[in-house]
Amino acid sequence: MSRSVVYETLSETLTGVRTGDLVLVNGSWRMITDLRRTQAGGKAAAINGLPGVWKLPRSFDVMRPITRR
Repeated sequence: MSRSVVYETLSETLTGVRTGDLVLVNGSWRMITDLRRTQAGGKAAAINGLPGVWKLPRSFDVMRPITRR
C-alpha cells in the first residue's frame, strides 16, 4: 500500500496551529518545523527554509496534511 499526503486549507488561530502545518510566506507555502510560546502569550515558529524564529499572527491560513491510505 502506498500512502499519499493531501493538504486541506484552513483558517487557523494560534491555539490550533501545529508542527507540520504549512504557512504562506512571501507567496510560497513553508512547513512549521518547531513551535514556541512567547512571553506575551503568543506563539513563534521555526519555519523550514527561513532563518530564525518568526512570531505568528493571531489568525492566518494554513494547509494541514491529511494522511490517506
